Amino acid sequence: MKINRLRINNFRNYKELEINFDNKTVYLTGENGQGKTSMIEAISVLSLLNSFRSKNYNHLKNSESKTFFLEAFFTDSTGKILDVSISFDGKNKQISFLGKKISKMSDFYGKIPLVYLVPDQGIITYGPPMERRKYIDSFISMIDSEYFKALKYYNLTLKQKNSVLIENRKNGGDIDAVISVYNNQLIDYGTKIFSKRVYFINNFKKIFNKIITYISENIKTADIVYKSSIDIKNYREDFKSSLNKNRYLEIARGGSLIGPHKDDIVFKINDFNLRIYGSKGQHKIFLVALKLTELEYIKSLKYEYPIFLIDDLYSEIDDSKSKRIASLLDKDIQTFITTCDKSKLELFNKDSTQVIDIKNGAVYSNEA
Repeated sequence: MKINRLRINNFRNYKELEINFDNKTVYLTGENGQGKTSMIEAISVLSLLNSFRSKNYNHLKNSESKTFFLEAFFTDSTGKILDVSISFDGKNKQISFLGKKISKMSDFYGKIPLVYLVPDQGIITYGPPMERRKYIDSFISMIDSEYFKALKYYNLTLKQKNSVLIENRKNGGDIDAVISVYNNQLIDYGTKIFSKRVYFINNFKKIFNKIITYISENIKTADIVYKSSIDIKNYREDFKSSLNKNRYLEIARGGSLIGPHKDDIVFKINDFNLRIYGSKGQHKIFLVALKLTELEYIKSLKYEYPIFLIDDLYSEIDDSKSKRIASLLDKDIQTFITTCDKSKLELFNKDSTQVIDIKNGAVYSNEA
């Protein structure tokens, strides 16, 4: 997948911009705060319908405008042109794909495969279990519509159950029957979520291990381990049993205590828990390896590489590792890289690199 043309109106610090992308690697250069990240953010919104910086569309519009408009033309591996546009009037958004209005995110999600790597994603490796669940859930949802639906209905049922538990804690009453109904639904959706998570992780880490040990010679082994309070070998039955055992504890506490929404994914390097023992450099390399693996995993399913957006790649990564990362991207992958350091341009083939200099929300130099 490649983006050929991008049009921006009143998005972040861009008032109006139309730009063509001609090469495989696109370097966005300029000082901080000039619009480098905003440009790749616009691409991510057009691909994923959400920003990696804010879920609130009102945060995305230019400070001098009440609306914004984005449009892009993509080309898939068959040569087909895919046009996407998003308009936002301050209250409502309108999304168009191939000239047709999109009313449900599920009708569009995954149509424009894209992977992004931004500094805020460090929380995936540093943060609590919720962040790793969100990471896994988001990625699997992009490639598996059944997972997307199961997760959607699981979260909806969980919210409804928790609402009943909270209300009961305040006012009391007999809620056994309604909790049983919710629990049965959670078992069905939750077991599907668990199965698909484990299947994904087992396949994903086969690619991941090769990539991370290639990037860093100091990493001999790496692993991604699924952790649950529920018996993984007999998940459905133990999930049901655990819900029954903890029914009155959940009622007493006013919340759901058992299920895949409480599971964790543990990252390991050289048999150590990365979150607890990893250095800053190891955390960064692990995150980069996750993202490079996403590219290959999507390629294995969709027979084309997604677009890759990278913001601030080179902090905490030495030159030798940077060169190895660049070599892994020397494929048919359209990669956008923001940087203040033009010396890093030498890592990529100049013949397939487009350099775009940005200043104060405007492209003032566009050189191949």
